[in-house]
Amino acid sequence: MRTPAAVLVLLLVACGGGGGADQRQVFRYNEAEGITSLDPAFARNLEHIWVVDQLFDGLVEMGPDLRVRPGVAEHWTVSDSGTTYTFHLRPDARFHDDPVFPDGAGRVVTAHDAAYSLERLRDPATASPGRWVLDAVRPGPQGIEVTDDTTLIIRLERPFAPFLSTLAMAYCGVVPQEAVAHYGAEWRRHPVGCGPFRFFHWREGVKLALQRHPHYHQRDEEGVRLPYLDAVMVGFVKDPNAEYLALVKGELDLISGTEGGFLNELLDPLGRVREKHAEHVGVLRAPALATDYLGFLLD
Repeated sequence: MRTPAAVLVLLLVACGGGGGADQRQVFRYNEAEGITSLDPAFARNLEHIWVVDQLFDGLVEMGPDLRVRPGVAEHWTVSDSGTTYTFHLRPDARFHDDPVFPDGAGRVVTAHDAAYSLERLRDPATASPGRWVLDAVRPGPQGIEVTDDTTLIIRLERPFAPFLSTLAMAYCGVVPQEAVAHYGAEWRRHPVGCGPFRFFHWREGVKLALQRHPHYHQRDEEGVRLPYLDAVMVGFVKDPNAEYLALVKGELDLISGTEGGFLNELLDPLGRVREKHAEHVGVLRAPALATDYLGFLLD
């Protein structure tokens, strides 16, 4: 269901490297719940999804209008039976630069990468909580087939109308097999993807830094290469008092939700930012998706 949600953000003009000669556009937010893995196969909740979505792209993605739109796949067709999906990959999607590649330069994403990523997701040995996403896919090589470097065919056992929507989930981010093999157990903390940002540094429980992917394939309507930001910094402050103070001091650009006492300090009864904070803090209200569960005791 769609439910109203409000996030408190610093004004965009406050985003940056803190003045001086460094004019980089850096977005800083706090993730109080913390994260344990940067592997898309384990992006099971919002805390992980928000970060994984910056690092990885899948075949398709969900747009702000909740319509499936191209990701690494440029276009696709669906058979009349609704059981065969043929994806044609774009030629300009590239993995992030990383030492795992020859000369450290990220290579072009191929259909083989997409197939490997999906096979890895549904492999019981991976133990991904997102394995269910591919439940409708035929088992064995007939389920996921590569016909050439840019063409991937997925065959379902039965028609499943939401299949494209499930492929848009963060679980289905495309990963390079050589990087997964090279980093092994460290893959969860040294990801290599083809999303808008590349991994830079992660000190668990303290700070995560992502850098702009200079070869990202997506552009805006004016033809400007995305993303606009140079970097993203994620903090992991658990204390709500410290988180709130970081926001009002300009050390954070966003906190998602806040406790009632802090909310009253920032906003007046009409929901407007109080004058003493108006120069630095703004409120963005937007609809959000949520799943609510109601349990009834019938004894």
